[in-house]
Amino acid sequence: MHTEDPPNRYKKSTISEKILPLSDGVEHTFLQWSASIRDRLVVNEDHYLTDVSRRALIWGTTTGLAKTYLEPQYLSTTHGFRSAEEMMDLLGSYYLTGNETEQARNLFDNLQMGEKGHASETFPEFMARFQSAAITGQVSESEWFWYMWNKLTPQFRSRVAIIKNQWNGDYQTMVQELTAFDQEWCRNNELNLLPALARTSTRTTDTAKASASKPTRTTPTLFTQTTFLPKLAIPERVRTAVPAPSGNCFKCGKPSHFQDKCPLNATIKEMDRNDPR
Repeated sequence: MHTEDPPNRYKKSTISEKILPLSDGVEHTFLQWSASIRDRLVVNEDHYLTDVSRRALIWGTTTGLAKTYLEPQYLSTTHGFRSAEEMMDLLGSYYLTGNETEQARNLFDNLQMGEKGHASETFPEFMARFQSAAITGQVSESEWFWYMWNKLTPQFRSRVAIIKNQWNGDYQTMVQELTAFDQEWCRNNELNLLPALARTSTRTTDTAKASASKPTRTTPTLFTQTTFLPKLAIPERVRTAVPAPSGNCFKCGKPSHFQDKCPLNATIKEMDRNDPR
């Protein structure tokens, strides 16, 4: 059963920022403009897969004096430009001064794949930098094959050295083969990462399950030290002597005691003991 592809499966990349057109090369220099062209061809490579589309990009981002330089050959049906690089070479011959040409050539000579700031670049990304620098540095296309091979990283060269002889020194064949090889290499690396990621995910899940199955150990509560406060001293009541009541005893008539404390009580009890009754 045939199933339709999702509508966004082959959706093209979003066009990067607008390129300022090249005119007289004063406010916006040729080097600045060519750098913008290079970036567009890298970021939106899927929009410029043919040389016709790349030539159209250059033509569409020139105006004034720059378009005047290109117009005769661009519009010619018999002697038109054969490539986008040829258009760039022509503009460079008008705009680049001797110092700029020397500077651009020095930049090209120092160019290396995977250099600082481009450690993880792919071959298509390096190829765009290489061609831009070669054009602005006015390097002959006949030398591109040799320079490209020597500017690749040693690791990259070692992987493709076995098929180098099949290219017969042709630059276009070389970049087509290297682009296909680089894409296959990146795809294989992504596939090799999947089992490792799966193992990592499994270990993480197992660790989480093991942690969940372990009995929770309650941390004993520390004894709380009770602070005993000293008892407050309760002041004792001061005992005061009770003054003897005033008045006379009803028994003997003397003052300073009651009848039950009268000294005569003892005498009376003694007399009762001796009474024969």
